[in-house]
Amino acid sequence: FAHEDFLVPGGRGTRFECIWDQGAQGRPAPARFGYGAEILKEHMDAALRAAGAKQLPPEELEPQSQMSPGSHGTHVASIAAGKFGVCPKAYLAGVLLALTEEDCHRRTSFCDSSRLAHAVEYLLGVAERLQCPVSINISLGTNGHAHDGSSAISRWIDSALSIPGRSVCVA
Repeated sequence: FAHEDFLVPGGRGTRFECIWDQGAQGRPAPARFGYGAEILKEHMDAALRAAGAKQLPPEELEPQSQMSPGSHGTHVASIAAGKFGVCPKAYLAGVLLALTEEDCHRRTSFCDSSRLAHAVEYLLGVAERLQCPVSINISLGTNGHAHDGSSAISRWIDSALSIPGRSVCVA
């Protein structure tokens, strides 16, 4: 949220409306899901303002459960909606999927599918609240299901896209 590509002109705030960190516990979870932490624009903007006074990076004041410099998610979001991206004035929202070690045994767990479905549902709800179209990028790298559109999660996403103004892109 604090990357220069996502700041409003003058750097006084972020263009991120919200981030749902499914693995965090520092803030209340989205009521609809009951786990993780939802970081709202007001929280991110407060961290940006306080960072200058405290001489700390804003992401240390509003940390997420997964933070990697030069991360793939930041890179892809910048291409799509950074200040030099395809849609430089778009609202931004994000979800950090959280999978435990046990969840990563994808042949024995469908947790990755349920967490992904929750993420898509959350982002569709954000677009509904903002009354705007939504384009969701899913860059997971792997999943444990069929890659031909026949998996339950693929069919669920297809169903969610039956409403105009919604798109999902999967790497």
